[in-house]
Amino acid sequence: LRANNFEVTRVNANTFPARAEELQNYDAILLHDFPAVALSPQMMLAMQSAVRDTGIGFAMIGGENSFLPGGYYETPIAEMLPVDLDVRQRKVFPPATVVIIVDISGSMGVEEDGIQKIQLAAKAAIETLKMLRPQDQFGVIVSGTGVDWLAPIQKAANRDSVIAQVSRMYAGGGGIYVRPSLLFAESALMPIQTTTRHVILLADGDDCDEQDGCFQIAARMRNMGITMSVVSLGRGKDVGFLQQLSRVAGGNFYLTERARDLPRLFTADVALMTRSAIEEGAFIPKVSAGEEILQGIDWRSTPPLLAYDLVSDRPLARTLMRTHKDDPLLAVWQYGLGQSLAFTSDAKPKWAQRWVGWSEFAPFWTQLTRSILRKGGKQDYQTTVRLEGGQAVVEMQAFTPQGEPINFLQPEVRIGMPTGEGMTITLQQEAPGRYVGRFPARGVGDYTLTVVEKDPDGTVRTNTTGFAIPYPSEYRFTRANLPLLTRIAETTGGKVNPQPAEAFRPVAKEGRSVRDLWRTFLWLALALLLVDITVRRVVIPLAEWAELLRRLPEKLFGGVRGRRPAPQPQATARLLGVKARAGTRRAEPDGAPTQPKPTPVAASAPADEPATTSAPPPRQTAPTTAPADTTSRLLEIKKQRKR
Repeated sequence: LRANNFEVTRVNANTFPARAEELQNYDAILLHDFPAVALSPQMMLAMQSAVRDTGIGFAMIGGENSFLPGGYYETPIAEMLPVDLDVRQRKVFPPATVVIIVDISGSMGVEEDGIQKIQLAAKAAIETLKMLRPQDQFGVIVSGTGVDWLAPIQKAANRDSVIAQVSRMYAGGGGIYVRPSLLFAESALMPIQTTTRHVILLADGDDCDEQDGCFQIAARMRNMGITMSVVSLGRGKDVGFLQQLSRVAGGNFYLTERARDLPRLFTADVALMTRSAIEEGAFIPKVSAGEEILQGIDWRSTPPLLAYDLVSDRPLARTLMRTHKDDPLLAVWQYGLGQSLAFTSDAKPKWAQRWVGWSEFAPFWTQLTRSILRKGGKQDYQTTVRLEGGQAVVEMQAFTPQGEPINFLQPEVRIGMPTGEGMTITLQQEAPGRYVGRFPARGVGDYTLTVVEKDPDGTVRTNTTGFAIPYPSEYRFTRANLPLLTRIAETTGGKVNPQPAEAFRPVAKEGRSVRDLWRTFLWLALALLLVDITVRRVVIPLAEWAELLRRLPEKLFGGVRGRRPAPQPQATARLLGVKARAGTRRAEPDGAPTQPKPTPVAASAPADEPATTSAPPPRQTAPTTAPADTTSRLLEIKKQRKR
């Protein structure tokens, strides 16, 4: 692939991208002989969302750790595949009998991710039962304080009743008694006449009792055609014993520290040991004619493949190549926005030993990889997201390179949720070149938003962005920086985590601190500058201020009011005369004749006599009417009106 201008990053179980946003750095994901136990459930959901919601391509290439033997049965990865891992309908395999021995000691009651380990073990047994065919047989033995049947051996066709029995599994006490458990399983399987008889032993890697004689029992069972695989849950002192026991019994050994991996381990082991997962034998592939992906390959010189993983056809998928038994070899389909591909043989010098040196090997894989790559959008849409009241508002700006708005679109946006779920919304145009849509933001985590473009030929192009809703700050987990605290204590002569009584002890060294005073003096200088400007530029009336200060105590605390000065005699006499005249006019009786004022006549004096100026005669005042006369007159007027 690198020789054909592909940028390839090889990863293993420890370096595989663990977060959804890290997968956005790639346009396709290829799993080649990669086991399911190397992927956590969160990583599988992130990969599923990346393919379905952002258009990243996906391919699974076969091998002993792929498809059904790789433990992908009933996983999110299996949902993406264009082939079905359920091969129960195949009747070419002889019937098989599977017995599971489960450790139900007290350690199995410990919770993992909120679920007890014993419940995860029960789930593993149920998933194993589901993948068996109706003619197969199945049973469950529990080992704790004793050994007994939880579900006796019976036909897998009685699935519902067996599931009900297994679901009642619970943790007890003690440890697993290995030798009695093996003897119990041996006696139960001896009369069974099926071609394949297989046992799975689930034990605690640190608590296995009664180990004496177990190797002899395992060897005797193997001689009778009964194989046994061992699963060690956790590391401990008994892991070596369990590993040796699986070798003697002719089975596989699995070590896991996570109980959630048990369903994948059980199903993968049963698929391998019952010979229902891998078909061995050389064959020449059958190629479907007219497929564009396979054009340009010279199929006339196709070498044989040596084995392949067994799968079944899936509706709506296109099967491009088949095996000599018409099993799917190469299949593709559209999964959400991405292309998914499955090739059930491998691509390394084992099953494809003769293909590696084939001249068409490199063009074949180059064309397959290019066909599933994510296609980028033709338009450079600008997508932004903001949160408003529990909803995410998606805004898309659509403009041509010349700045002209692109109108009348109905853009679809595929949204990938942090939980692995997906949803699609259609944006509505609100302005030239501006489209807006809303969806509920249901939780914290990373969201991916992909704008979908569809070409006339059906090709899906994507333009992906994302945003994140962080955890609230009150949920943030912080730890004490003990190395820093220790270094501070050593430098200052203190102690780390002293006793409460020592917190108030006298210190060995008195602390000193230096404080800069330039800021204080700067403010003082500014204040003095303002005072200086005020004194120089502002005129202050000192006399008025002195008078104001002198009167201030009198205004605040009160004082004796000064007497008003006596009026002048002349002014007083003049005012009294005016008052007397006004009172006389008000006292005159109504209708009394008013004496006419005498008109002064100017007399001419003889010429020989000097002119003399005579004083004006004094004003005659009306006689004052007594109050009794006024009253009698008013009564007389009243009587006349009544008449």
